[in-house]
Amino acid sequence: MGLGISLRWETHPVDLASVATRTIGAGRSRTRPAQMMRDNALFAALFAVGGLLRAVVFFAYQPALLLQLDTLAYLIQARGGSPSGFRPFLYPALIKPALALHNLALIPLIQHTLGLGIGLLLYALLRRLGAQPNPAALGAAPILLDGYQLIIEQYVLTEALFATLVVSSVALVLWRAQPSPAALAGAGALVALSGLTRFVGLALIAPFLLYALIRRVGLLRLGCLVLGFILPLVVYGTWFRVAQGSAGVSNRNGFFLYGRIASFASCKGVDVPPSQTALCIEEPPQQGFVPTGFWSLDLPRELTSSPRANQILLSFSRRMIFAKPLEYAGAVGYDFLRFFAPRSPPSQEPNVARWRFPRTLEDADPRSHVKRLGGSAPPELRMAEFRIAAGPAAALRLYQGVVYTYGPLLGALLIAGLAGSWASRPRWRDRRGSACLLLSLLGLVALLAPVMTTVYHFRYVIPALPLLGPAGALGATQLAGWRGRHSMRRPDLPFATRRSPSP
Repeated sequence: MGLGISLRWETHPVDLASVATRTIGAGRSRTRPAQMMRDNALFAALFAVGGLLRAVVFFAYQPALLLQLDTLAYLIQARGGSPSGFRPFLYPALIKPALALHNLALIPLIQHTLGLGIGLLLYALLRRLGAQPNPAALGAAPILLDGYQLIIEQYVLTEALFATLVVSSVALVLWRAQPSPAALAGAGALVALSGLTRFVGLALIAPFLLYALIRRVGLLRLGCLVLGFILPLVVYGTWFRVAQGSAGVSNRNGFFLYGRIASFASCKGVDVPPSQTALCIEEPPQQGFVPTGFWSLDLPRELTSSPRANQILLSFSRRMIFAKPLEYAGAVGYDFLRFFAPRSPPSQEPNVARWRFPRTLEDADPRSHVKRLGGSAPPELRMAEFRIAAGPAAALRLYQGVVYTYGPLLGALLIAGLAGSWASRPRWRDRRGSACLLLSLLGLVALLAPVMTTVYHFRYVIPALPLLGPAGALGATQLAGWRGRHSMRRPDLPFATRRSPSP
């Protein structure tokens, strides 16, 4: 009997432990999905609302929004199949299937899907980088809910593709603690493709190079990043040279830059060759004049039709910048700060009327050619006629007037991202601190590069949303961690030094 008691005594705890392990494991398996839902509830709600809003936008404006001349230019370029110095060819090449199928609605449908996909990827990336669920969800909120982001996805325009390429390149670099050579090569290629979607994307390689240097990824990985960036540009540049007879990827950069320097293009005190004196602008613009770049300038026809026009404009513009660096810096700084102004977008620029949800065609203040087509594609493309669902359009217009990334909020996101990266500077070589710096600098360059090369347009704020949103969320996470570490290191001096009274 003693032996029996001994056996029961020794086996009983083992049986209890086994049962407890099975019970706890079953409990965990039952509660894990519920816990995941609770943890990600805010993002799930924002994602669902973003999806619902996109469905309303898609059915409110069929088959797509073509109320900008740029949209018609992309359709014509896609139909023709040749590169343009004003607009790179990647986007027209990708919308060719929709034209072949005579189904223009495919373009906004795909672009809305891309918008949701970007939000999901940003949330996953922020969580992987250590952000808590709610800050990570708020970091993805601008791309999911911003009213101007929603409408631009319905347009036949490049923003959705551009954002997808840039955010994908960021994810490739940041997904692992040490990006592989293949990941860096892929990121470089995606940045180059973003530049072949919108030329401003070419400037985004600078933050990636700085990130690679700070992280000390090594010469092999740095070379992969550079090579991945250069190869698509070489291929496109070769094709562009054959098609246009010009080196590079554009032969119209001088036109854009001339529009930037036109506000201080007086030739007084500047040594200008006789062949360029016609470009001098001595008279100040009339009151109420709204600069829209070189499009609003009365350039001599004999110049614009010349094969050397871009070279002449580029030479003159550079001459003015070097002769008047303070005026150039002032013009760029003024336009840059307009992105953060505490004013509604319509008060910032008259052209914002075309970026608001129109209740009627006239609401968008369309150009005569757009009005003549009734908002539809040219008839030779054989697309469905444009229509507006009045009720949903009116509701979307009200929504957009309230839900958008207010200028000061955009500034706060940028400051939070930069401050968070600064707080991490002793550990910039770690993943989260350098990721915060990369996102912040990409958002900064996305805003600064356009106003350095052309004039301010409210539309240029859209590509910065999927960069500054996560930069702000990650920066806030870094600042919270820095405060926690700082408070733990600093003793409470008044009480720490107090001595007990003697008995």
